[in-house]
Amino acid sequence: MLFTRRSFCRATLGLPLLARYSAAASQAAPLKVTTVETVYWNSRQDAPFWPHWVWVKIMTDAGVFGIGETYPQNSADPAAVHRIAASLIGKDPRDIERIWADLYRSFDFYVAGGAEMRALSAVDLALWDLLGKSLNAPVYRLLGGKANPRVRLYNTCFPYKYDFNQEPEKIMQELIDTRGITAIKIWPFDGAAKASANQYIIPRALEDALVPVKRLRDRFGFDIEIAIEFHA
Repeated sequence: MLFTRRSFCRATLGLPLLARYSAAASQAAPLKVTTVETVYWNSRQDAPFWPHWVWVKIMTDAGVFGIGETYPQNSADPAAVHRIAASLIGKDPRDIERIWADLYRSFDFYVAGGAEMRALSAVDLALWDLLGKSLNAPVYRLLGGKANPRVRLYNTCFPYKYDFNQEPEKIMQELIDTRGITAIKIWPFDGAAKASANQYIIPRALEDALVPVKRLRDRFGFDIEIAIEFHA
């Protein structure tokens, strides 16, 4: 017997369940994007928190909204986010796959990176957030359910109070005392690689780069975990 996708679903799920799904989909109220807001700080020093993401808020005629984010590089990013998200006005935000495909192709296939792809990422996040709210369901349920009920947490050392190359133990102690976080991520090899145009790292530079790792181990032993970011 040849199974199509539709017949396979019928055989696997049963007609009553499929009928309930079909009824729920057909009875869903219309939903249209009405307005878009973006938030961006020209200087990370002005942002109320770090990292200073670019945020997008997509609102609908039903009062349901979704929020997305992307990493900022320059003022082109919020402009791209706003332009792309604003193009959805009047559309049903629940058509996430169609919206993603149309936007992706509208970039003329210059999609190796850059502001457009970061903007698309932010919009995609906002649409999934909006869908979850419209269905009163957590997004992880819509994406396949729980895979890892618990996720290990670590801190990424943005230059907030202390330089992790000089005082990593101060960062770690504050994380333990205020948040109970016992894992820290640093990138001590960046400067060593930059000195050789990212071609190699000499032994002396390697030793210097390991100083923050040694300071953390000397202070906390193996009660903490250290993650290293190599930045490609």
